[in-house]
Amino acid sequence: MKRFLLPLIVFAALVALLASGLRHDPRKLPSALVGQPAPAFDLP
Repeated sequence: MKRFLLPLIVFAALVALLASGLRHDPRKLPSALVGQPAPAFDLP
């Protein structure tokens, strides 16, 4: 019985970690570059 308990706990922890990531909206990440002009660059 103990042989199956550790993989079950690891699997449950992984599922909980990945499920918590689904609740975050990636478009709402704060960024210091929002509203700033793009840097000047030259193309060859």
